[in-house]
Amino acid sequence: MISDSPQIFLLSIVSKFLFPFLTLDRIGAVLVFLMQTGFAMLEVGSVASKNTHNILLKNVLDASIGAILWWLVGFGIAMGESPSRFMGTTNYGLDAADFMDGTGYSYASWLFQWAFAATTATIVSGAVAERCTIIAYLVYSSALIAFICTSNLHLIENPLSPA
Repeated sequence: MISDSPQIFLLSIVSKFLFPFLTLDRIGAVLVFLMQTGFAMLEVGSVASKNTHNILLKNVLDASIGAILWWLVGFGIAMGESPSRFMGTTNYGLDAADFMDGTGYSYASWLFQWAFAATTATIVSGAVAERCTIIAYLVYSSALIAFICTSNLHLIENPLSPA
């Protein structure tokens, strides 16, 4: 019990200094996710009124399907440990224990990176508005969120990969 007290003390000190960064991560995630609503309004304003429902449905599906794909494979590819710089080999299909590191950093990181991946897919939605079927768009959007964004993110930002 006595040997645990320095670790608990150190964790409490680190948490006090780390908390402002976690708050900024969460605020940043909300702001990035709000970009999705801005892109939705921009897209709706630039298409025929008969396609408004289609555009809004694409934006909702980007966030919904994107969250599932990011949880299942995206975060693992982007932020998992890896022997190479291509893709991660851990953190697939996260559960509650994966977020219980004592600081909340992994949850804030997951939320922030998911917001960016979902918003990336929404930007593409505006580029292909009224130009492709919803099935083709969902296949492309799923590939973008699950593999394309994630492998690039792993190359650029992952602190757990060798340099």
